[in-house]
Amino acid sequence: MTRKTLIDTALRLLDGLTVHRLATGLGVQSPALYWHIRTKQELLDGTADAIVQSAGMGPPQAGETWQE
Repeated sequence: MTRKTLIDTALRLLDGLTVHRLATGLGVQSPALYWHIRTKQELLDGTADAIVQSAGMGPPQAGETWQE
């Protein structure tokens, strides 16, 4: 097992994410999710943003330049 294998597998699992599976996991029907997201791509983008921000990265804070 390598780091690349772990990352590639994680990405495949994310690719298997569907709005229907997410709704089932939340105990709701798919249309309920569309109040919050419009497309699967928007869901994946939000997931990626959450991962980046949880790593302490993201847009500059107030008063902080992009270089900082």
